[in-house]
Amino acid sequence: MGGRKLGGFSHTDALASVPDEAQIWFDHPDFQAPQHAPISILQHLYGEVEVRNGDGALSLTSYSTQHSDNGWNTVTLADGLFIGHLKHFNLIGQIGTTTLTPDNLFNGTSLNFEGVGDYALLQWNGSNWVVIQKGSYVNSDIGPSIT
Repeated sequence: MGGRKLGGFSHTDALASVPDEAQIWFDHPDFQAPQHAPISILQHLYGEVEVRNGDGALSLTSYSTQHSDNGWNTVTLADGLFIGHLKHFNLIGQIGTTTLTPDNLFNGTSLNFEGVGDYALLQWNGSNWVVIQKGSYVNSDIGPSIT
């Protein structure tokens, strides 16, 4: 499955590749990409936000996962579906540490989310998930640690 650059989003390489099936929507002559709403575009491509708690596997068909841990949770992430596939993970409730362990992670094995608001944006490069952004929506914390 190939992908191609979206002209309306040249300001970020994170949106550079989409599955060919999704390209039909962007090729429509009436399509006008919102300049400040990339998440809504991604939700259109990947589906609704996944809201979850506890251990288990994350959905690959939703762009964003909002997770509330109920203790020391371990969540997994399978390999991406296509080069450029994006996955956003956000800790929205916390009792302990949530560990996100992708099947393949560039320069590490897992991410540890220890504070409410910690988030990470990962992109699949064909062989590994790469952390392209991480931080906290709540404070100036650096976000999840990579181990």
